[in-house]
Amino acid sequence: MKRKILIFTTFVLIFIGSFSACRKDIDSKINIRIEKKIEDTLLFHCYTEEIYPCSNYSIKYEYKQTSNNIYIIFKEIIKWDGCATAFGPATACINLGLLENGTYNLYLQNGKKKQKGELTVSSDSYKINFKNNNKFKFINKYLNKNN
Repeated sequence: MKRKILIFTTFVLIFIGSFSACRKDIDSKINIRIEKKIEDTLLFHCYTEEIYPCSNYSIKYEYKQTSNNIYIIFKEIIKWDGCATAFGPATACINLGLLENGTYNLYLQNGKKKQKGELTVSSDSYKINFKNNNKFKFINKYLNKNN
């Protein structure tokens, strides 16, 4: 009986340990694709330009929104010990929710590099006004709400 408990405990510890993580500074440009979810909810699908040995690495971030300001701080890459054995970028999906029509100041930060742009929401579209640089690149800067 003690042997069964020991085997079970060992299995549980190995299983839990396989999901621990280590962290790494972001040393890659972050690409951002704007996408629409059901009911005009806006998503930023973010992924690194750098390709990692495991496809399940993620980007840790902080998101904050005030009346017409959106702040996104990309913090670090989270490298999970349980590796999905395929190459791929680190990813994050940021749900900006249902935004009222208007213009929002968009502040992005990757490490010490801060950039400001604008997000314009109208009844039929989303439009990004943001200069691509060595830290951020918007893949699509316009999204029709009707598609």
